[in-house]
Amino acid sequence: MEPEFSTKQLERKLLSTNYTACIICQKTDSDAGPLQKLTNHGYPSLLYAVTNRKDDVSYRLDNQLKAQCDFLGRNPLWHTQCRAKYTNRKTVDQKRKKVEKPEGTSFEAELNPEPDNSRPYKKTRMSMPQPIKNKEKCFICGRARTTRGNRSLILIATYDRQNAVWEKANKLEDEEILHKIRGPDGNRCTDMIAEDFRYHKECMTNYLTKRLRSQEKTTTATTPYDAALNQLISWIDEPLFKENAIFFVTALRDEFRKYLESNGVHNVTSYRCQSLIARLRRHYEVGGNCNGCATERMF
Repeated sequence: MEPEFSTKQLERKLLSTNYTACIICQKTDSDAGPLQKLTNHGYPSLLYAVTNRKDDVSYRLDNQLKAQCDFLGRNPLWHTQCRAKYTNRKTVDQKRKKVEKPEGTSFEAELNPEPDNSRPYKKTRMSMPQPIKNKEKCFICGRARTTRGNRSLILIATYDRQNAVWEKANKLEDEEILHKIRGPDGNRCTDMIAEDFRYHKECMTNYLTKRLRSQEKTTTATTPYDAALNQLISWIDEPLFKENAIFFVTALRDEFRKYLESNGVHNVTSYRCQSLIARLRRHYEVGGNCNGCATERMF
């Protein structure tokens, strides 16, 4: 007589959570860093981890997380390292439960599935999206080092910095950056601290001061001097703002004189440096194009 095996799953005892300790490890004293309060910013990443991990912690917190207001009202705490390890997106995705095969599927049918002729085969050259290597590259420029060779990467360490990037990306409608930092629900920023987002200092400064194209000043040249100024501005704008370049006024004056001469102005050698500085100051400071610092980098 063959032995009988019970198909009934073992019942797991529903454990309670001590909210005065870390909600992950349930300890108060630990080497995992100080206890921090969980806020609205960290809730989506915790919910995603609990939903997909299927471990003891997720089993304990699953029902308690469903009502966000009630859960956050209990003032949950967690250690810095516990949060980083448990909610790390790459680790969570690796632990996601695989989809079970439907019952009645034979081994031969799995090896030789019947072709689906209901839809025509469409050839595509689209490649699978590559995972974002947050620990190795700047999430803004996508490179390990800047054009100047700087390899120093800084961690997103505060929610103020995270919110500043999120607001700027939405303001600029920058889909490339939004794709990287958008959370699972699509309406909030992902937990950039837990996912170890890194950036170059120069990239962050340039990005947060970046302007919309519609906000850029567009002027119509009415005189040869205006036309020459527009030519000079187009020559110095990019190195001035993106590379923090420094210009000598005498060099700018000589370049401006060439533009004046090409626009039909005679006796260009009489044009002085002070006159050019005044024009540049009016363009940048009145137009709001330099945040009050462009003319300070001209000597």
